[in-house]
Amino acid sequence: MIFTDRTIIVKKGTSSIDDTIVLYRGDKEVEIRFTLNEGSPFRFGSGASPNIIEKTEAAYGQLVIKAPNDLPSIFSEIAPTNGGKIVFTITAEMIDEITEVGNYTFQIRLLDESRNSRATLPEVVNGIEIREPIASEDTTNEVGAATVGYALTTAGTTENAFDSQGNYNKTTWVSGDRITDTKLNKMETGIDEVNKKVADNSSQIKDIENGLDESGTYINTNSKNTKCCITFLDDDGHVDVYNRLLPIFKSKNAKFAACLITDLIDTDPGCMSLNQVKECVKNGMETLSHTKNVSTNLTDNYSDSAIIEQLKVSKDWLKNNGFMYEGFVYPQSGYNLKIRKFVKEYYKYAFGDMGFNDLGYLDHSRIKRIAFGSWTTNNPTVNGNSEKNTLAYYKECVDYANSKNIWLIFMSHVGQQTSEQDEILKQLLDYIESLNIDIVTPSEGFNLKRNQVNIGDLDETYLFIGEDLATNITGYKFKKSTGYNKDTSIAAYDKNCKTLQFFLNSDKGGFPDGAGSLETYRSKEWDGLSYQIFRPFVNYKTYKRVWNPATSAWGNWIWMEDQNSIIITLPYNSVTANTPSSEFENNKISYCQITTSRADSFPTKIGGVLETNKIIKDNGYSYQKYRVYNSNIIYERKILSDGTYSAWVINSPNIVTIKVPEILVNANSFASHEITCENVTARSTGITGNPMWGLTEGILYNVYVKTNGKICISYYNTTTTSITLAERDWKFFINN
Repeated sequence: MIFTDRTIIVKKGTSSIDDTIVLYRGDKEVEIRFTLNEGSPFRFGSGASPNIIEKTEAAYGQLVIKAPNDLPSIFSEIAPTNGGKIVFTITAEMIDEITEVGNYTFQIRLLDESRNSRATLPEVVNGIEIREPIASEDTTNEVGAATVGYALTTAGTTENAFDSQGNYNKTTWVSGDRITDTKLNKMETGIDEVNKKVADNSSQIKDIENGLDESGTYINTNSKNTKCCITFLDDDGHVDVYNRLLPIFKSKNAKFAACLITDLIDTDPGCMSLNQVKECVKNGMETLSHTKNVSTNLTDNYSDSAIIEQLKVSKDWLKNNGFMYEGFVYPQSGYNLKIRKFVKEYYKYAFGDMGFNDLGYLDHSRIKRIAFGSWTTNNPTVNGNSEKNTLAYYKECVDYANSKNIWLIFMSHVGQQTSEQDEILKQLLDYIESLNIDIVTPSEGFNLKRNQVNIGDLDETYLFIGEDLATNITGYKFKKSTGYNKDTSIAAYDKNCKTLQFFLNSDKGGFPDGAGSLETYRSKEWDGLSYQIFRPFVNYKTYKRVWNPATSAWGNWIWMEDQNSIIITLPYNSVTANTPSSEFENNKISYCQITTSRADSFPTKIGGVLETNKIIKDNGYSYQKYRVYNSNIIYERKILSDGTYSAWVINSPNIVTIKVPEILVNANSFASHEITCENVTARSTGITGNPMWGLTEGILYNVYVKTNGKICISYYNTTTTSITLAERDWKFFINN
């Protein structure tokens, strides 16, 4: 046994060693014997009785060593003192690695005979130094034994770095394997090839990045989803989200979402507390940002830095509290191009306008919603139903979305919603479930319906490609509408290409129903195969017309849903009283709205509706009727055998519109209205009447003449609950 003696001097709270212990890597089994100087504050005692005799031989010691190079600390075995000295052994494992070369600081722990009492001396800084020897016999090539600077390699057979598929041929090393030059060279080849691939991929990625917009841009590789799905979204984080919406959706086992103004959480008594938000999230609610504390909208004189703060602080709050933070809802649907760009920097998607997402693609920065329960004025008319806050209307929305396989979002403000609307919500959820339509969170809906390609913004250069990748990407070109209108020749468009343009209210150019999107296809073979499709922003109608090479002009607009119907709705003002009868479709009845500003050629020069009946296409059997706006006056003329028109003659049935007041109809009961009408007499031979918009489900009615000047409407409620019918206009057709 090799040993060395050292003395530890303890004085004024510090420890030092009389001579630094110097060893070399690879040294082993060296015994170090420490003696404490006379001034040591500690003595060893047996602790056998209160009146003990101090002893120095029956105690124990332990060495605690702080290693260099961030290696773990070393705790030696607890060893008994020997001859009044504390003895430690440096083993081979402690200093056999290259990383173990360096200076060591250590402390000595003192323990009594029973090891129940322990005292620690101050540390001895750099008291042990391990050095590298000037030479070493470690020239092995064995894994687990060879060391850097001393290992040898041996020759081996050639090995390929990659297999036929380009995958790296991995070597699994175990202790005892021989290190050969071929194995080392295989690793070097693998690293070199990987570096080359990384460089190539980086170049390709850079090429893609250079062609994409900096915000909100990506290519979606997910498989497309063509099934309808529905999301319920409530604004502001009102406390009734917790008190009213949560119980409703929980009872229906349905998901929903809340847009939070994050500064109001836990601070405004009208909004949810943090614990209430957590409880809602626990039960299927998802969160979105509705800004930090905006009370109006972001277009209301907010600086750029203030807008960014509203977006960032709100997102950080959601994220830090463990909530979903990927979506945003514009306060009061207020935004512009600059705000949308800021939003794209912080959120994946945002909700803005009212309407349906039925264009075949999403605008990720302004996904459309249908207002539920409040703020319903801007909801679109659906299938002729414009009563925008009834169960019947919301069912029509669901049916339309289901027929189009689109994502439908209902937006509510529960704090402004009545208890009756809560009941409508419950019935609507039941209706959706009966159709087997999935109710999804905003993030789920976005992942299902997001674009396959999403680049840029509608107000700038952009490319949105929805679910049908092939149809939307082939042959499309986007052009500004400046300089174009409804009369622009087909020659202004590129051949073998579909050109998409947007006409806003300020430059709508005379298209059907005002502003909208225009798709123009010009055939490469013959302009007679060319056509235009117009989709108004205000509704979901689609109009189509074809180019006529003989006249070098566009034909009349046709509502595409009319193509297989005998009834056609023409765009307003698209014809005049002088339009030749040959330009109206045979075997059809067409209607066209005429505004007063374009009614000069019609009787009374007042706007109205022109009906052209060519069910029987032969001239002499067809006719036109012109119903004057806001009156019961009807003019009629015939289409003569030579295709010209006869003179207009007046032919007016007795038609009146009367506002009928609200009425309560009890369950399984009758109720009636008595309406005053000067046009009706007891001798009237017949009368029919209809509400301008539909009645609530479960109500039957009958209209009859009661006496001179009196019409009676009788209702019957077939349901088991009372129904209040709101005030509405009725139209009566009276045969005198």
